[in-house]
Amino acid sequence: MRSADGFSVLINDLQLMNNNLEPRLAEYPYLRPLQEDIASVVVEGRELEAEQETARKMLRELVRKRQELEKRGSDLRLRTAAMLRGTFGFTSEELIPFGIRPRPRNTGPRKRRTKAEAEQQQAEKAA
Repeated sequence: MRSADGFSVLINDLQLMNNNLEPRLAEYPYLRPLQEDIASVVVEGRELEAEQETARKMLRELVRKRQELEKRGSDLRLRTAAMLRGTFGFTSEELIPFGIRPRPRNTGPRKRRTKAEAEQQQAEKAA
């Protein structure tokens, strides 16, 4: 499959060939059907290129609109989540139905394992 640039090059090459064939058709009348086909391919190719460029412009515009909407939605979600956290508290389970994870509750200081306990646990896992 040819790229868009390759297609443009092909159309330009055909246009060049057509431009040089037209004045010489009196000398080479057997090339007239081919020249007419080339001319129609060039016209159709230029139309397709124009349609493709229009489609590219539309795609860029749609992507821009989608990105703006994403940003707006993300901002609204963050603002709403902040207000809900302020209303219910950062650790409240009431945040879950809104898709907000509550902060974990601290139940006390973390118990640190000694080096011997860590080695013993590693040995138990290996066994």
